[in-house]
Amino acid sequence: MIKNIILFLVTASLLVVGQALWKIASGQLSGAAQNGVTSLLIKLITSIPFIIGCIFYILATGLWIYLLGQYEYSKIYPVFVGTCVIVALIVGYLFFGENQHLWNKVIGCIVIIIGIYISTNG
Repeated sequence: MIKNIILFLVTASLLVVGQALWKIASGQLSGAAQNGVTSLLIKLITSIPFIIGCIFYILATGLWIYLLGQYEYSKIYPVFVGTCVIVALIVGYLFFGENQHLWNKVIGCIVIIIGIYISTNG
């Protein structure tokens, strides 16, 4: 059970960090779209944050498929989505300085946690 909880948190973290890396990669694309789609795609697929984000996403997908086989879908999916939202808020705050309306986000996280508790224990 503990092993699966750790795998669950690692999976959510890999997914969120992968998307954060894609956000970084998107910031490196400025001006590339003006040179056409081909130039944009070449710049994207040669971006280190994009490549590492893809690797994280692939690893997260493999772990997620394993976890789907271990639990009821209707219970694990809401927990996973809620966990990803909470991890994304933390990553946004720590790495992108997204602190506008911080208390609203904290309250939202509390509501998510309550919702996860109700949905998995109801």
